[in-house]
Amino acid sequence: MLLEHFIFMQDESPGFYYAIDLDHEKRLRNVFWVDAKGRQIQNPFVPVVGVNNHFQFIMFGCALIGDVCASSFVWLMRTWLKAMGGEAPEVIVTDHENSLKEAIQEVFPDAHHRFSVWHILTKIPEYLSAIINQYESFMENFNKCIFRSWTEVQFKKRWWKMLDKYGLKEDPRFRLLYEDRQKGVPAYLGKICLAGISTNDLYGSITSFLDKYVHKDSTFKQFSEQYKAFSQDSANYG
Repeated sequence: MLLEHFIFMQDESPGFYYAIDLDHEKRLRNVFWVDAKGRQIQNPFVPVVGVNNHFQFIMFGCALIGDVCASSFVWLMRTWLKAMGGEAPEVIVTDHENSLKEAIQEVFPDAHHRFSVWHILTKIPEYLSAIINQYESFMENFNKCIFRSWTEVQFKKRWWKMLDKYGLKEDPRFRLLYEDRQKGVPAYLGKICLAGISTNDLYGSITSFLDKYVHKDSTFKQFSEQYKAFSQDSANYG
């Protein structure tokens, strides 16, 4: 069904591009496609999004991948690079995932990779619900540390004070956040232009928009039927 859809789309638009990755048993593992308008993507589920000069998002492409390990992202990024004629992005903003970090280091070593602070903030309540319920001031302190630390020295001072106050010095998730501070904390970002996609509601609005079309229990058939409406609506979104 999915392959038939791609063949049809390529007949309709010669600029439509797709690639399929099979495992050692010839079963579908990853699939990538890009439409003629922007060389466009899909995953379980990976959207490739840019921002125009009006701070509106542009959906370049999408990918469906079999898992979220580094090798799948490496395949995806290399396929994306091929679809883009070898032109690599200068700045990449992603969710806070080690597999993405490893893949970008391998495929786009010269790109400025940054993590979305919005994504990090949405994950905090999931694994710190007990701390948040016990201490009403935690999120206020966390936001102050992240968003209102104007220098690296100020951030470090507030970070360790906060972890000591809430007993989080040995928490592996916070150790990882600290290790990756140069990829997400505004005090470390310097003059790199992220067009607002890392820290404000734009990243969240993209996610909300995609949620209308992509559901974890959708079949390939349902997803392919939604794709046409998704492509048309994303072209008018902003």
